[in-house]
This record gives sequence, structure tokens and C-alpha cells, in this order.
Amino acid sequence: MPKAVIPSVNLDAIPQELRDLPRWACWKETPSTGDKKAGKPPIQANVKFTGRHVYAKANDPKSWASFDMALRYWRDQLRGKGLASGLSIALNGDGIVGMDMDRCRNVKTKAIDGWALEIIKRFRTYTGVSPSGTGIRIFLRGKLPAGGRHKGQIEVYGAGKFLSVTGRKLTGHGAGDGIEERSAELLTWYREVFGAGPTSTKEKGDTGNLVIHDLPDLDQGRLDRLFRMKPQARDLLQGHHDKPSQPKPVGFRVTGKGLEFGEAPQRPKKETQKGNAEEWLKENMEPGKWYPAADLLANAEDDGFSETALRRARSDLGIVKPQHVRRTPTGWEWRLPGQCLGKTPGKTVPT
Repeated sequence: MPKAVIPSVNLDAIPQELRDLPRWACWKETPSTGDKKAGKPPIQANVKFTGRHVYAKANDPKSWASFDMALRYWRDQLRGKGLASGLSIALNGDGIVGMDMDRCRNVKTKAIDGWALEIIKRFRTYTGVSPSGTGIRIFLRGKLPAGGRHKGQIEVYGAGKFLSVTGRKLTGHGAGDGIEERSAELLTWYREVFGAGPTSTKEKGDTGNLVIHDLPDLDQGRLDRLFRMKPQARDLLQGHHDKPSQPKPVGFRVTGKGLEFGEAPQRPKKETQKGNAEEWLKENMEPGKWYPAADLLANAEDDGFSETALRRARSDLGIVKPQHVRRTPTGWEWRLPGQCLGKTPGKTVPT
């Protein structure tokens, strides 16, 4: 049986600076089923209702609407129809930060838990009650550091998230009327709650390299594979979350202190001249002897040669003809021209 609809929007108490933003959507509660708790998925308000709602996306401005459009859609298509519903706003990284504190308010007595009251008094900015009446929403201006966004009963976001707005403004307890600038307070609070992140526990190691502590279950092999597949991971660990991965090589190793970064040993440039790649093949292959292609490519890469350069050199050396390329049960094999062996097993087509 549907829950009673909770009055979820008090228009007069929604800050004008939020109402002026074209980043609104509606929401309608979805019932809990089994282990899945009830949700409030955002619903597009800038489309015509044709019998079913269209979900909005926090990272897609085309799915957002003006406040007036969202209000009209909510009144016409959602209010009073089944489960609870209301309005929500998308955070897009423009400096407005939203904080969500769950299960910290008693609906009957309106009493707020002490830990939540401390946060409200600390920020002294616009604060409202959540649609359920059991949570608190805080809106302020500031910049969130890279790192966690959810811990226990607290969530905090600056982008990529919808937060419901009820207009049920909290009075007293130090709450403010407008969305205040609280950058310094936010940074201090964030470090207290979430920790300062990887860059907060950095120091210079004995070698002068950057050392990052307190990372769980470090394993050099896994880190090597991670950084090869996802170069951005190195940037994230170093705190450069807004910068693309730089081509400059950065070394890393697991030590007794933690994860240590420094300058990587310089390899030859990947775009090594084709002629040098040919010399590498001649030095590492005996004429007439078969070599696994995968091993050659891997070893060449370790010596600074790109796969493209090596394949070009292979072609110029004639290692593309059927008598010099073969496929075996374990993979492709190559051999240098110069000495022909007997019958070659497997299908002989160039790779």
C-alpha cells in the first residue's frame, strides 16, 4: 500500500538563487522491494507527459528544466498521485555544494541529532528538511577536494548529483537564510570527516620521491597493471583529478612507508626509428629459429620500441612471408630469413 504523501514543497522558502538556475527536475518515490530501499529518481520536466515519465540525468543539461517548468510538471503530473514526489536540483560544479544528512531528525518531535546540529551551526547557511522529514539538506558555496563523497549518514556533492529541495526551511540552530560562501569551513570540515585524501599524507621519501601513505593492500604487480590500463589512476592517486594524464613518465613502487612516486627511468622514445627496430630484431633473433611473436613484442616494448615500429621493421626484413610466419597452438611465431627449415606446422598466413 502506498505511503502517505508528505507535503514536500514550500515554494516561498526556496532560495531565489536556486530558483533562478535552469537545473531543475522532479522526483517520485519508488517503493522499496526486498533488500532495495526506496529511491527518488529524477524525472524530466522539460518534456510532454505521454503516459510515462522520462528520467533526468545529473550530467546531461538537456534533461534539466527551469524552476517554473519543473513546478508545473510536478503539479500537473505528480503531486497527489501515489507515492511522495517533489522537486530536485542538479549540482554541476559551479560552486554550489549540497550536503545530505540522513536519519538525523525525529519527525514527531522535530529534534535533530547532536552531530547534525554541530554541522548546521558550523556552516550557518541555507538548511532545509528532507522530503521524509528524517534528514537535513544544506546548501553552501565552496569547492570540494578530491576524495570521498559518502560516509555513514553524510553525503556531500558539488557536481553530478540531484538533491531534492523541499523549501521546508530550518529556522534556528544557526541555520542561515541564503546560500553562503563557506569555502574555508568546507575544506576544514571535509578533512575532519573524510580525511585529507592521498595528498594530505604525503612526504618526501629518502630518495626525494613523493610517498603516499594509508592506501589499502598495496601490491606492486596490481599497481603496474592498473596504471598500464588506466593511466588516469596515477593522476588520481597524486590528487590531480582535474588534469589529464601527462605523458611524462612517473615511477612508482611499494615501500615499507607506502606508495612512493618519483621520476621513472627514462626509456628510449616509443617512436624509435624503424632502422633501429630492424637492428633490434637482428640482434635478438637467430636466422632460421622460430620465436614467439608475443615475447618479441613484449621484450621490444621493454626496450622502448613501439609495436608499430617493430611490425614495420619486421615487414622490411621479410618476416611476413608464409615461410617466416606461422601459427602454432600456443600463438604466432616469427623467424628471420636466411635459413629455411623443413615443413612448418600450422596455418602460415601473415599476422
